[in-house]
Amino acid sequence: MTPKEIIAKYWDLRSESYSGCATPLIDTEIKTWERCLACLIDEDVQNALDVGVGAGFLSNLLTDMGIEVTGIDISRGMLYQARSAFKKKNIRLCQGDAENLPFKDDSFDLVTSRHLLWTLPDPEKAILEWTRVLRRGCRVIVIDGCWFDPSPHMMLRRYVASVLSRILKRGPYVEFGASYNLIKDKLPLYHTAKPDQILILLRRAGLVDPYVDRLEDINRFYKRHAFIEHKISYVDPEFLVTARKSLDGDVSRC
Repeated sequence: MTPKEIIAKYWDLRSESYSGCATPLIDTEIKTWERCLACLIDEDVQNALDVGVGAGFLSNLLTDMGIEVTGIDISRGMLYQARSAFKKKNIRLCQGDAENLPFKDDSFDLVTSRHLLWTLPDPEKAILEWTRVLRRGCRVIVIDGCWFDPSPHMMLRRYVASVLSRILKRGPYVEFGASYNLIKDKLPLYHTAKPDQILILLRRAGLVDPYVDRLEDINRFYKRHAFIEHKISYVDPEFLVTARKSLDGDVSRC
């Protein structure tokens, strides 16, 4: 199997137990994210592409902000969960590859991704694609984190958290390592997804006005309210990196 086939298979299996939320306070968690993102999303953004839509966490948030959303994911299982959760919302979902998007140039006012770049074999190619489908002057928003810090003490914490997750039966347990240990060395951002690395990729794609947000309010919220296994596994992991597509003299409506 190729890395992408392994990734799709894992997330198909994981989809039933994955909500994209790290706390039992789902509505509050979404509202906390909405407050953090509101200042980055222009009022006249009409349509957005959510790459790696998963169970629909960001798509749900953007739709509540009045934006028409298209979500794409490589996993059929994840798309099924998103469709089931958001039947009544204006979210268009399709299966596809984040590194090879099936959309025309200059199609979207906003491109977002959450917790996706770390799992891509070619994150640089992905960002080039996201830039291609973005209208001039508009924004890419990348949310990610350092999820798999290879230091011994963090590896131990993640092991303890995985055991605890089994004990608590937090949804059907799917063995992460059995899939990702086969391919993690082929994923450039698996161990070291950091803002500076993503900034480099955004600049290489020709994006301008880069900005990093350490998401202090989000990380503080998770320290207080996240499931115990999340608190054990991660220490202030979330961050956001954003930049705009250059106008190059063209008129943009963003």
